[in-house]
Amino acid sequence: MNHFRQISGSVWGAALKDLRRLYLAKIRPMISFASSVWYTPDQIGSPWGTIQKNLQDLERQCLIQFSGAFGRTHGLTLKKELNIEHLTRFLARSALASRAGSVSHLCHYAYSNLC
Repeated sequence: MNHFRQISGSVWGAALKDLRRLYLAKIRPMISFASSVWYTPDQIGSPWGTIQKNLQDLERQCLIQFSGAFGRTHGLTLKKELNIEHLTRFLARSALASRAGSVSHLCHYAYSNLC
């Protein structure tokens, strides 16, 4: 977050397009690290749901910082204006892709042992 403050501001700094690209390439992968292990869609009321909410708050703070938006701007509005996928959808998609890859490797391994 401190690095974002140094390279962006509401009227100065890097272009919004470049900051968005930086966020999607560097920050979001850090937020979603190992999501295939810990993320499940039905986390309401669980300790993992609290972690997910904290991650959403962190993402909102990042988006406010690099977009130059007002501090009380709603997270969904920011994501819509910046064309960024909602964090829970991104986590679900990443976890599903990782799990599907694991299953396909297991199926390939099982199939190759049969031949």
